[in-house]
Amino acid sequence: MGRIGVSPRVVARNSFGQFARDCDRAGQRTVEDLVEEGAQISRVLAPKGIKPDPRTKKLAQSITTKMRGRKSGYWVAEARHAMSQEKGARRHTIIGDPDLRFFWVRKGRMFIPARELDGAEGDEITVVNHPGNPAHPFLRPAYEIVMRNWMLVARSHYPS
Repeated sequence: MGRIGVSPRVVARNSFGQFARDCDRAGQRTVEDLVEEGAQISRVLAPKGIKPDPRTKKLAQSITTKMRGRKSGYWVAEARHAMSQEKGARRHTIIGDPDLRFFWVRKGRMFIPARELDGAEGDEITVVNHPGNPAHPFLRPAYEIVMRNWMLVARSHYPS
């Protein structure tokens, strides 16, 4: 009968390799879960508008996740008004074209461009003095919630 040789060095190296692979996969799953959880929380916290805006997606619908490799990822709101909702906006002037349209909440009616109000024709510029808006954070608070729980998520994926 032939002899079979076994080396503990190979076994240990193989076990460490499997452990390293498992840790790498656990790290990726942890980041994916944290990023998705952050996006879900941001969708819940995102302000819900009171009027339809065909120019952009609703804020919550614009939140997507992105992975940057196996160990890095993020969520982002891609609606054009996301940052002015997150951080707020100071008073500012909006210079629009003659066909500028929006629902004027304070007046309870659609905004009437200057050329229609005056009965004038042509390429007049409509100027609106926007009063600004307070911040309605939805990204940063979600990040803070996720970061409080990251260890629990990681423990669920890493080998014991």
